[in-house]
Amino acid sequence: TFPGSSNPLAGDWQFGGTGIPPNAVFGTWKAAVSAFDKTTNTTTVTPDADPPVNNWNLDGATCVPPADPIPTPTPTNQGYGTECRWNISSLNLTPGHHYRLYFIVHDGDQNHSGGDSGQACVFLAMPGTPPPASPTPTASPTPTATPTATPGTFIVGTKTLSGKNVSVSVFNGTGVSQLLTGLSITWPQATNGNLTKITFNGTTIYNTSTGGGSLTTSSLLGTNAQRTIAAGACGTVVFSFANNVSTNAANYTGSLTFNPFGPVTIFGP
Repeated sequence: TFPGSSNPLAGDWQFGGTGIPPNAVFGTWKAAVSAFDKTTNTTTVTPDADPPVNNWNLDGATCVPPADPIPTPTPTNQGYGTECRWNISSLNLTPGHHYRLYFIVHDGDQNHSGGDSGQACVFLAMPGTPPPASPTPTASPTPTATPTATPGTFIVGTKTLSGKNVSVSVFNGTGVSQLLTGLSITWPQATNGNLTKITFNGTTIYNTSTGGGSLTTSSLLGTNAQRTIAAGACGTVVFSFANNVSTNAANYTGSLTFNPFGPVTIFGP
């Protein structure tokens, strides 16, 4: 999204943006053949046969450069696993600016109505010092400096409410490491049931079954290192419940408290 744009979807390929293919793909994948029938003016897409499963083995024997380590916790193993990598230096991202990155993938064993695809978006602030504001154009009677990102803040990114889990990702744009020291959350008790566990970047930080629809605590499990987000990195907190959760984010309020930054609102106004 360009700085100053009032459209949060600007730049997405469905809204006039240009999709950028990855620089490298690891794991397993397959191709498809697109055929256009001029007599009926229709296009048919036929995927190749499925390759052997790789069960999240991304490297194989020929990957150069090597693939990144599998994320923790490991994604669900459905037989096939692939990593797509973009060379950040080729994207021309501006230091100090905020960006919204939108990804879409298609599962090659499906090509019918409804498909089998996934999408996600993440927010990030490019590390570094913002460039100077654009010089005042002499031909403009009311010039405006180029907006730059506000340094020293957290960005709340992807929220996923599915199954028995509510997960929220946050990006540390403060410029220094931040330690998670406390949290607060309210939820629809009648729907979700008791809160059973909380994890942060895969580490269990709370495991006491809690009812009543609310929790505020600074008594967190895990080491300080396990509850720390480095500057320029993301952290994901997952709240697990006894029942399938309400998928309406408006039914929740919540915040995470970091030292030295302070509270970060993840649900609610």
